[in-house]
Amino acid sequence: MSLHIQKLGAINKITKQYCCPILANKNDEYICPECNKSLILKQGKLRIHHFSHYKDDNPCNYYNNPSETQIHKDAKLAIKQILENSNRQIRIIKNKKFKSISVNKIPNKDLGKAINERLKRASFYE
Repeated sequence: MSLHIQKLGAINKITKQYCCPILANKNDEYICPECNKSLILKQGKLRIHHFSHYKDDNPCNYYNNPSETQIHKDAKLAIKQILENSNRQIRIIKNKKFKSISVNKIPNKDLGKAINERLKRASFYE
């Protein structure tokens, strides 16, 4: 298996949120984005963290041998999750009536600049 294949994410059964294996919690349950079957989260010490299917007579190859379309779908789910999280943070900042945030306190400086730009535009319409 190649490195990028082992890092494909899954959907949390309860929250319905996309999650990559390195951030996944062993106490949660996950399903495959392709076939909606339950998955095993493997976070051992020897191999890179990844999801795998339970043994099945009708196997899904999403994690074993994904197509370019499946990798593309996984990337779209990851981007969607990132955008939803950043929009949630922007709403929290706006609800607290901040006019800007300290970009230096955010690990991703470009995200901080983007948030400040959106706050600036939002205050124009108030």
